[in-house]
Amino acid sequence: MKTLAAVATGAHREALLPKSLGSLRKQCDLLHVFLNGHAEVPACVRELADTYELAATNQGADKKFHWAHQHDGVYLSCDDDFVYPPDYVARMVANVERFGGRAIVTAHGRTYPPHPVNAADQLLGRTATLSSRVPHGRWVNHAGTGVLAWDAAQIKVPLEYPIINRTDVQMSAWANREGIPIWVVPHVPGWLKPIPNQGDSVGKQSRLEQHATKNALLLQHPEWKLHEIKDR
Repeated sequence: MKTLAAVATGAHREALLPKSLGSLRKQCDLLHVFLNGHAEVPACVRELADTYELAATNQGADKKFHWAHQHDGVYLSCDDDFVYPPDYVARMVANVERFGGRAIVTAHGRTYPPHPVNAADQLLGRTATLSSRVPHGRWVNHAGTGVLAWDAAQIKVPLEYPIINRTDVQMSAWANREGIPIWVVPHVPGWLKPIPNQGDSVGKQSRLEQHATKNALLLQHPEWKLHEIKDR
């Protein structure tokens, strides 16, 4: 299936782009970049991206989904602060195909009980984060959207969400309501490497507010279920 990797980035994070975009360029058929609040297009975006969108205002991390409904192959939503390993796209595509395109796949996931009290209330033994050893893959109900892939012809992930920059929990709640399983691909710690960043980020914003917005969104969801597909 044809692959499209999409990144949303902010003007204050331009220094991250050569490494993140460079790590994706040779792996995907198409590379698209949404530029939030940029006055001009960075040189590396002109060089590496097939398509870019220049927005005068910061429209948030959701914009990595911007082209999803225009693509009929595997869509990979990516972040600007990772170096993606050389086998990243191939592994994500293989896991999308493993379940016939009926599951969303990620490299970073957690599982919440049906009625969590906050973001820290997770099921033991079901965590499968980037720093976890996940030798065989694992079903979860909450995904990191900067390491996400799905068959865009079958699954129509929403392009925008009510609360800006809280994409992970809102996309995961949508998938949970729709009965769409989320699969964490097999990986070892360090498979994806974060790019050191001293500036602002969505994660830092959430930690500064002690995850108050994420906690509220978690509690708004009526019941966190764990959807699975029996392997072929």
